[in-house]
Amino acid sequence: MLEHAGDGASVQSGDGRIVFASDHFLAMYGLPSKVAALGRSYAEVVRQHWASACAPDEYAARAEDIVAALHDSLNFAGVPFEVPLPGGRWVRVAMNRMADGQTCAFHTDISTDKRRQDELRALTDQLREESLHDALTGLQNRRGLHSIVQTLSGQPGPHALLYIDLDGFKAVNDAAGHGAGDQVLCQVAVLLRQSVRMADTLVRIGGDEFVVVLQACETQQAQAVGAKIVQAIHQQDFAAEGARFRVGASVGVRVFSSHSDSPDVVLHDADVACYRAKHNGRGRVEVFGAGG
Repeated sequence: MLEHAGDGASVQSGDGRIVFASDHFLAMYGLPSKVAALGRSYAEVVRQHWASACAPDEYAARAEDIVAALHDSLNFAGVPFEVPLPGGRWVRVAMNRMADGQTCAFHTDISTDKRRQDELRALTDQLREESLHDALTGLQNRRGLHSIVQTLSGQPGPHALLYIDLDGFKAVNDAAGHGAGDQVLCQVAVLLRQSVRMADTLVRIGGDEFVVVLQACETQQAQAVGAKIVQAIHQQDFAAEGARFRVGASVGVRVFSSHSDSPDVVLHDADVACYRAKHNGRGRVEVFGAGG
């Protein structure tokens, strides 16, 4: 009956040694004959299969799963466990102790199901990642900004949020269309990345408005970074749709350091400071709370 079962089948003695193995079992674990299986433990069969596969990189990637599976095979009889095999294959094993002390095990190839699970997980991760990023520039988007500020609020500070609004950007769209405007926005994103540290966070919150979150940054430092951004954008000659464009930037700075102010309040205050920068002549940096 076990020989003709749809799944691989094996029987282990009371001391864990294989006393029977079906042809399906032999094929699953790369064994040439029943003699090669008899007298060995299941763990030995799995380890030998991996050793003969000559796939050290794959083994290293799955080593933790293999150890966990073999641990379960010894200590949790009756509870199905999953074993990774070379070539991206997986087997689900159910071991059941019988009245005479032997253990009967059924081995089911679940490689297709695991691949589907991995593909679904990868797709879910991709969609989650895309939901937090701006499709045009690749920067993070407004959705993830709240958690970024909230996380930093709980860390030693102060930190700073820079609200950046481009000056004269509407003229690009009016003169050359939205395609040219999109190209300019992408170039601005590159320029912003070059103006801040790798640990800082760049966000496009919509239209021609960007945010930079500066970790561990005093007010004076934040002002300096804002001024650097204003100068870099002002001096850049942007190429789009066969034409050249110049835009500027106004920057509002909001320094924060604790949970006393919510992310929404921090963003709003930086926006207010940016509006003041525009009102006071554009192409400048204003700090929230630093006066009218």
